[in-house]
Amino acid sequence: MLKWEICSNPVTLNEMVSETGVLNKICRLYTISENKANQKDWIYWFFTSPFRKLTHEEVYQAHVMALNSDLLNEAGERFKIFPVLSMIQSAAILRAYVLEKGNNEKVWKARKELEKLMLPEKTKEEIQKEEEETQYMYAKIIFEELQDKGFTGKATFYFPYIKSKIKITKEAAQRLYRYQAYLFLKKFTTIKDFKDFKMFDMHVLKASKSIKELKENLLSGSPIESVKQQCRDIVVSKYLKKFKTIEDLLGELKNLKNEKNK
Repeated sequence: MLKWEICSNPVTLNEMVSETGVLNKICRLYTISENKANQKDWIYWFFTSPFRKLTHEEVYQAHVMALNSDLLNEAGERFKIFPVLSMIQSAAILRAYVLEKGNNEKVWKARKELEKLMLPEKTKEEIQKEEEETQYMYAKIIFEELQDKGFTGKATFYFPYIKSKIKITKEAAQRLYRYQAYLFLKKFTTIKDFKDFKMFDMHVLKASKSIKELKENLLSGSPIESVKQQCRDIVVSKYLKKFKTIEDLLGELKNLKNEKNK
């Protein structure tokens, strides 16, 4: 029997589906290509299942533990993780997590108490200082890459803050995506290459009779997450590279973050 009383602060819909939410984090963790229909089905299943009582941290942590082999299935074996958004796979992982946490509840509580004793609570000032140092180091890496190459592959992180500042027409965005998708798909010469990459919808792979037909199906179907990320990196890099000093760049990033959090 699953011990739901150990779970608190259930995950909200926003925590699940926002750009930085649990669902997107799981998809990135398992290298799952975006499929809106599958995501809607998964979300509907999750919020009608008993697992909706878990917190957003627990839902994500369970999937991390399964990937790292820190969580075993009910047969006592490691989970075989597939790069698909599967209700069956997630249900097995979350059930194992709840059972594991229930069976080891005393251990979990003791570990948390020990952590409190070993790690004194940080003040707000200390936490803020650490956040600022982290932001500075990340911005410094981005700034140096922009100065060196005019582009950084780490810009996607800032897209939620900067997207309102990016002026690009729908047609231009579509052209950018199709060109980047063309460059991305150009790397694959056989259907086996796609299967080995393990990030594409298997239904699309099986339905395609030739490499040409497969590429056309991928271009006309749901957007490829890797390509979307590349497009975000390009437009965000273009916006950020106009800042000539690290201080100017960091100041702009802080202002954008504050505007979004208002």
